[in-house]
Amino acid sequence: MAVATDSPKDAMRVALDSTELTRDALPYTDEFERLYSRHTQVSGERLTRHQFWKKLSNAAKRGGWKGKNRGEPAPGLSLQQLDVLRSLAAGKLGRRDTLVYTSDFDEIHRRFNSTTGLTLTPHQIWRSLCNLAKKSHKPEIERLLKQAIDSLVLGIEHFNRPSECGRVASVLIMLDHSVEMLLKAALLDRGADIRNPKNGFAHSLESCLNKAANDAQIRFLSDDERRTLQVLNGLRDQAQHYLADVSEQILYTVAQGTVTLLAELLPRLFGRHLTDHLPKRVLPISINPPHDIQILMDDEYSQLKSMLSKSSDTSTLEPRLRSLFAIDRALNLQPTQVPDGELKEAATLIQQNANWDEVFKGIAQVKLSADGTGVDVAIHITKKDGIPVRLATDREDPQAVIAVRKINDTDFYCFNTTTLAKKVGLSPPKTLALIRHLGLQDDPDCFKQIVIGRSPFKMYSGNALSRLKEALPDVDMDEVWRKHRPKSKKTR
Repeated sequence: MAVATDSPKDAMRVALDSTELTRDALPYTDEFERLYSRHTQVSGERLTRHQFWKKLSNAAKRGGWKGKNRGEPAPGLSLQQLDVLRSLAAGKLGRRDTLVYTSDFDEIHRRFNSTTGLTLTPHQIWRSLCNLAKKSHKPEIERLLKQAIDSLVLGIEHFNRPSECGRVASVLIMLDHSVEMLLKAALLDRGADIRNPKNGFAHSLESCLNKAANDAQIRFLSDDERRTLQVLNGLRDQAQHYLADVSEQILYTVAQGTVTLLAELLPRLFGRHLTDHLPKRVLPISINPPHDIQILMDDEYSQLKSMLSKSSDTSTLEPRLRSLFAIDRALNLQPTQVPDGELKEAATLIQQNANWDEVFKGIAQVKLSADGTGVDVAIHITKKDGIPVRLATDREDPQAVIAVRKINDTDFYCFNTTTLAKKVGLSPPKTLALIRHLGLQDDPDCFKQIVIGRSPFKMYSGNALSRLKEALPDVDMDEVWRKHRPKSKKTR
């Protein structure tokens, strides 16, 4: 039986003096087990490993520890894997010492490996947590985060106020600004450039969404999350540049869906909880939150029919139709600007008593999921589960697949090279060079040669326009032109 010849305090110093490892290099290692066992023998104390770690840490913080060996470094994790770990440890990174040898840490370890498919050891998880906790943010990132929170608070405040004066537009504009600031903070934190290198202006929200959802290296938004934010941005665009006419239930769905998503993004991207910045009382409230998209759209569609039946002037219907189409297009990840011809066609379909899911195909593919009640309610906008629906190509037999064929190609492929050039601000030849650089003519979702009569026309879709606009700020057009400019007859 070991004899306790030293005081516990002296025994802790003996343990420290007998190792070359730094404090953060010890947890979940054989060296820690050696120190723990030695301390028990020397001091006679019966401590748990967590208690021993706390005393060891306190003794080390008083100074005089000679440990200089940093031990095994943290494993190299992708940004997305770090997002998982940061989310699991959100709110605890600043006091990570309290996690060591606890059930909370064991749960973080288990869930991280389960989510990512990795098999990291507890020590590797610990070293990764230490790196996350020690990471500091640039002042610009902190300022952007503050702007995001401030705008979110103002958006929620306008949602909850009793006056309807400017309420809808204020909610949409402030929530949209909050999202843009948060995305820019996250992109900057991940090493992405948030400014156009040509003019120095900050990227638009649309460009930020493209980077956050499409860039494989920095990606942190899922397609459903992107849809949620594009719905908000599409309605904000209507409120900012024309008229946004949305029902109270749709406004609530968008507001609560945005708050829900921001509450999920803050822990994932910055290890912080939204409730650390906001009291629960300021979250959006509603006595009648929507739970089913079918019921919601049945009501919306009934109102549209009623408005048409009372007046033959479709201009009174335009703000409501544009707002719904902005949602519909955003859910299909399409530009939210609505052509006049599409509005007229929709009004005709409504007058002919077409079903709403024939008019708003994007909304028909979505479901709402609502969890909790009161201030804890969470709303997610997601694609419906079930049999995947995709577009059949012209080479496929539509009988052999469950698919939707584009009936009117000229509606989908609606831009020629000259039109695209005007929209992106390039000459037609340079636009064609950029098209070749991006390989758009090899993508059936972007390009198709359409024959009208005997004449072939090279036509491009809205997807092609989006990809051109997304790529333009980051490409070297001089280099693109050098490689892909049309060859002269002499050269040929």
